[in-house]
Amino acid sequence: MMITGGTVSTPPALMLMAGAEQQSLAAMLGAQGFMPAATLSLDLVIPAGATVLLVDDLQQHGYGKVELRFEILAAAKLTYLMREVAGFAQGSIAPTTSIERSITCTLAGVGADANVRCLYFGDGDRVFKIKTHQEHKAGHATSNVVVKAVLTDSAKLTCNSMISIAPGADGSLAEQVNKNILLSSAARAVSIPMLEVLANDVRCKHGAAVSKLDSEQMFYLQSRGLTPEQTRSMLLEAFLS
Repeated sequence: MMITGGTVSTPPALMLMAGAEQQSLAAMLGAQGFMPAATLSLDLVIPAGATVLLVDDLQQHGYGKVELRFEILAAAKLTYLMREVAGFAQGSIAPTTSIERSITCTLAGVGADANVRCLYFGDGDRVFKIKTHQEHKAGHATSNVVVKAVLTDSAKLTCNSMISIAPGADGSLAEQVNKNILLSSAARAVSIPMLEVLANDVRCKHGAAVSKLDSEQMFYLQSRGLTPEQTRSMLLEAFLS
Protein backbone atom coordinates (compact mmCIF):
# COMPACT_ATOMS: atom_id res chain seq x y z
CA MET A 1 0.00 0.00 0.00
CA MET A 2 1.26 3.47 -0.82
CA ILE A 3 0.16 6.75 0.65
CA THR A 4 0.48 9.22 -2.19
CA GLY A 5 -0.43 12.38 -0.34
CA GLY A 6 -2.46 13.96 2.38
CA THR A 7 -2.58 16.60 5.01
CA VAL A 8 -1.57 16.18 8.54
CA SER A 9 0.02 19.03 7.16
CA THR A 10 0.90 17.36 3.84
CA PRO A 11 2.79 14.18 4.79
CA PRO A 12 5.34 12.85 2.29
CA ALA A 13 4.72 9.71 0.27
CA LEU A 14 4.99 6.38 2.08
CA MET A 15 5.36 2.86 0.72
CA LEU A 16 4.22 -0.11 2.81
CA MET A 17 4.62 -3.82 2.35
CA ALA A 18 1.38 -5.42 1.24
CA GLY A 19 0.23 -8.53 3.04
CA ALA A 20 -2.66 -10.27 4.76
CA GLU A 21 -1.44 -9.27 8.23
CA GLN A 22 -3.37 -6.57 10.05
CA GLN A 23 -1.93 -3.07 9.79
CA SER A 24 -2.70 -0.19 12.18
CA LEU A 25 -3.28 3.14 10.48
CA ALA A 26 -2.22 5.10 13.58
CA ALA A 27 0.98 3.08 14.02
CA MET A 28 1.75 3.50 10.34
CA LEU A 29 1.58 7.29 10.59
CA GLY A 30 3.24 7.42 14.00
CA ALA A 31 6.24 5.48 12.72
CA GLN A 32 6.82 8.28 10.25
CA GLY A 33 6.67 10.96 12.93
CA PHE A 34 3.25 12.35 12.07
CA MET A 35 1.40 14.13 14.87
CA PRO A 36 -2.38 13.87 15.44
CA ALA A 37 -4.34 16.64 13.76
CA ALA A 38 -7.88 17.98 13.71
CA THR A 39 -8.16 17.04 10.03
CA LEU A 40 -6.43 14.21 8.21
CA SER A 41 -6.74 13.66 4.47
CA LEU A 42 -4.97 10.77 2.74
CA ASP A 43 -4.80 9.19 -0.69
CA LEU A 44 -3.83 5.53 -0.59
CA VAL A 45 -3.04 3.13 -3.43
CA ILE A 46 -3.40 -0.63 -3.10
CA PRO A 47 -0.99 -2.07 -5.73
CA ALA A 48 -2.14 -4.64 -8.27
CA GLY A 49 -2.47 -8.10 -6.74
CA ALA A 50 -1.85 -6.92 -3.16
CA THR A 51 -3.93 -7.85 -0.13
CA VAL A 52 -4.22 -5.27 2.67
CA LEU A 53 -6.05 -5.48 6.02
CA LEU A 54 -6.15 -1.98 7.49
CA VAL A 55 -7.44 -1.11 10.96
CA ASP A 56 -8.47 2.51 11.50
CA ASP A 57 -7.56 3.30 15.12
CA LEU A 58 -6.93 7.01 14.57
CA GLN A 59 -9.66 8.18 16.95
CA GLN A 60 -7.91 6.61 19.93
CA HIS A 61 -4.75 8.56 19.04
CA GLY A 62 -6.23 12.03 18.88
CA TYR A 63 -7.12 12.46 15.21
CA GLY A 64 -10.33 14.30 14.38
CA LYS A 65 -12.08 14.38 11.03
CA VAL A 66 -10.53 11.85 8.65
CA GLU A 67 -10.84 11.57 4.88
CA LEU A 68 -9.48 8.41 3.26
CA ARG A 69 -9.38 7.85 -0.49
CA PHE A 70 -8.36 4.37 -1.61
CA GLU A 71 -7.43 3.51 -5.19
CA ILE A 72 -7.57 -0.26 -5.58
CA LEU A 73 -5.78 -1.61 -8.65
CA ALA A 74 -6.33 -4.81 -10.62
CA ALA A 75 -6.81 -7.97 -8.53
CA ALA A 76 -5.97 -6.07 -5.32
CA LYS A 77 -7.99 -6.60 -2.15
CA LEU A 78 -8.61 -4.10 0.64
CA THR A 79 -10.27 -4.86 3.97
CA TYR A 80 -10.83 -1.77 6.12
CA LEU A 81 -12.10 -1.99 9.70
CA MET A 82 -13.06 0.77 12.11
CA ARG A 83 -14.41 -0.35 15.48
CA GLU A 84 -15.30 2.53 17.84
CA VAL A 85 -17.03 0.71 20.70
CA ALA A 86 -14.97 1.80 23.71
CA GLY A 87 -17.95 2.87 25.83
CA PHE A 88 -19.73 -0.45 25.26
CA ALA A 89 -16.63 -2.52 26.00
CA GLN A 90 -15.84 -0.65 29.20
CA GLY A 91 -19.42 -0.41 30.39
CA SER A 92 -19.12 3.33 30.95
CA ILE A 93 -19.86 6.50 29.05
CA ALA A 94 -17.09 7.34 26.60
CA PRO A 95 -15.81 10.92 26.29
CA THR A 96 -18.12 13.25 24.42
CA THR A 97 -16.74 13.51 20.93
CA SER A 98 -17.69 13.72 17.29
CA ILE A 99 -16.24 11.15 14.91
CA GLU A 100 -16.23 11.91 11.20
CA ARG A 101 -15.10 9.57 8.46
CA SER A 102 -15.20 10.01 4.71
CA ILE A 103 -14.13 6.82 2.94
CA THR A 104 -13.87 6.53 -0.84
CA CYS A 105 -12.96 3.23 -2.46
CA THR A 106 -12.16 3.62 -6.16
CA LEU A 107 -12.05 0.24 -7.85
CA ALA A 108 -9.70 1.11 -10.69
CA GLY A 109 -8.71 -2.32 -12.00
CA VAL A 110 -10.40 -5.52 -13.10
CA GLY A 111 -10.85 -7.91 -10.18
CA ALA A 112 -10.37 -5.24 -7.51
CA ASP A 113 -12.13 -5.91 -4.20
CA ALA A 114 -13.01 -3.60 -1.28
CA ASN A 115 -14.59 -4.55 2.04
CA VAL A 116 -15.35 -1.79 4.55
CA ARG A 117 -16.65 -2.42 8.08
CA CYS A 118 -17.50 0.42 10.48
CA LEU A 119 -18.83 -0.52 13.93
CA TYR A 120 -19.92 2.08 16.48
CA PHE A 121 -21.27 2.27 20.01
CA GLY A 122 -22.50 5.71 20.98
CA ASP A 123 -23.56 6.92 24.41
CA GLY A 124 -23.82 10.31 26.09
CA ASP A 125 -24.17 12.90 23.35
CA ARG A 126 -21.61 11.42 20.97
CA VAL A 127 -22.09 12.16 17.27
CA PHE A 128 -20.94 9.88 14.45
CA LYS A 129 -20.81 11.04 10.84
CA ILE A 130 -19.86 8.51 8.20
CA LYS A 131 -19.73 9.05 4.44
CA THR A 132 -18.80 6.26 2.05
CA HIS A 133 -18.41 6.11 -1.71
CA GLN A 134 -17.96 2.89 -3.65
CA GLU A 135 -16.69 4.12 -7.01
CA HIS A 136 -16.53 1.39 -9.65
CA LYS A 137 -14.43 2.52 -12.61
CA ALA A 138 -13.38 -0.93 -13.83
CA GLY A 139 -15.51 -3.95 -14.59
CA HIS A 140 -15.69 -7.25 -12.70
CA ALA A 141 -14.82 -5.64 -9.37
CA THR A 142 -16.60 -6.06 -6.03
CA SER A 143 -17.25 -3.80 -3.07
CA ASN A 144 -19.13 -4.25 0.19
CA VAL A 145 -19.73 -1.62 2.88
CA VAL A 146 -21.30 -2.46 6.25
CA VAL A 147 -21.96 0.22 8.88
CA LYS A 148 -23.46 -0.87 12.22
CA ALA A 149 -24.23 1.25 15.25
CA VAL A 150 -25.65 0.79 18.74
CA LEU A 151 -26.85 4.12 20.13
CA THR A 152 -28.12 5.07 23.56
CA ASP A 153 -28.71 8.24 25.62
CA SER A 154 -28.78 11.09 23.05
CA ALA A 155 -26.12 9.72 20.69
CA LYS A 156 -26.60 10.27 16.96
CA LEU A 157 -25.33 8.73 13.75
CA THR A 158 -25.63 9.99 10.17
CA CYS A 159 -24.61 7.63 7.37
CA ASN A 160 -24.36 8.83 3.76
CA SER A 161 -23.48 6.02 1.37
CA MET A 162 -23.01 6.24 -2.38
CA ILE A 163 -22.50 3.50 -4.95
CA SER A 164 -21.53 4.69 -8.43
CA ILE A 165 -20.90 2.45 -11.43
CA ALA A 166 -19.12 4.13 -14.35
CA PRO A 167 -19.99 3.47 -18.01
CA GLY A 168 -18.30 0.28 -19.16
CA ALA A 169 -17.81 -1.13 -15.66
CA ASP A 170 -19.85 -4.22 -16.51
CA GLY A 171 -19.78 -7.17 -14.15
CA SER A 172 -19.57 -4.96 -11.07
CA LEU A 173 -20.96 -6.20 -7.76
CA ALA A 174 -21.59 -3.57 -5.08
CA GLU A 175 -23.43 -3.90 -1.77
CA GLN A 176 -24.00 -1.45 1.06
CA VAL A 177 -25.95 -1.74 4.31
CA ASN A 178 -26.43 0.37 7.43
CA LYS A 179 -28.00 -1.27 10.51
CA ASN A 180 -28.71 0.49 13.78
CA ILE A 181 -30.05 -0.47 17.20
CA LEU A 182 -31.46 2.31 19.37
CA LEU A 183 -31.49 1.75 23.12
CA SER A 184 -33.16 5.01 24.12
CA SER A 185 -35.90 7.29 22.84
CA ALA A 186 -33.47 10.20 22.40
CA ALA A 187 -30.95 8.29 20.25
CA ARG A 188 -31.12 8.96 16.52
CA ALA A 189 -29.86 7.27 13.35
CA VAL A 190 -30.20 8.74 9.85
CA SER A 191 -29.28 6.65 6.83
CA ILE A 192 -29.06 8.09 3.29
CA PRO A 193 -28.17 5.41 0.71
CA MET A 194 -27.70 6.41 -2.95
CA LEU A 195 -27.12 4.62 -6.25
CA GLU A 196 -25.79 5.84 -9.61
CA VAL A 197 -25.54 3.07 -12.19
CA LEU A 198 -24.33 3.91 -15.70
CA ALA A 199 -23.42 0.41 -16.89
CA ASN A 200 -25.22 -2.80 -17.86
CA ASP A 201 -24.88 -6.27 -16.36
CA VAL A 202 -24.21 -5.15 -12.79
CA ARG A 203 -25.52 -6.19 -9.38
CA CYS A 204 -26.05 -3.46 -6.81
CA LYS A 205 -28.05 -3.33 -3.62
CA HIS A 206 -28.29 -1.13 -0.58
CA GLY A 207 -30.30 -1.21 2.61
CA ALA A 208 -30.87 0.48 5.93
CA ALA A 209 -32.59 -0.54 9.15
CA VAL A 210 -33.26 1.09 12.51
CA SER A 211 -34.72 -0.99 15.33
CA LYS A 212 -34.68 -1.84 19.02
CA LEU A 213 -33.46 -5.05 20.60
CA ASP A 214 -35.65 -7.97 19.57
CA SER A 215 -38.04 -8.72 22.43
CA GLU A 216 -38.50 -12.35 21.33
CA GLN A 217 -34.75 -12.96 21.37
CA MET A 218 -34.57 -11.30 24.79
CA PHE A 219 -37.36 -13.53 26.11
CA TYR A 220 -35.81 -16.70 24.65
CA LEU A 221 -32.38 -16.11 26.19
CA GLN A 222 -33.83 -15.15 29.57
CA SER A 223 -35.96 -18.29 29.55
CA ARG A 224 -32.67 -20.21 29.27
CA GLY A 225 -31.43 -18.69 32.53
CA LEU A 226 -29.63 -15.54 31.43
CA THR A 227 -30.19 -12.30 33.30
CA PRO A 228 -31.54 -9.25 31.40
CA GLU A 229 -28.07 -7.68 31.56
CA GLN A 230 -26.40 -10.83 30.18
CA THR A 231 -29.01 -11.08 27.45
CA ARG A 232 -28.57 -7.47 26.38
CA SER A 233 -24.79 -7.79 26.34
CA MET A 234 -24.84 -11.01 24.34
CA LEU A 235 -27.20 -9.64 21.68
CA LEU A 236 -25.28 -6.38 21.28
CA GLU A 237 -21.92 -8.16 21.08
CA ALA A 238 -23.30 -10.42 18.37
CA PHE A 239 -24.67 -7.43 16.47
CA LEU A 240 -21.34 -5.60 16.58
CA SER A 241 -19.23 -8.63 15.69
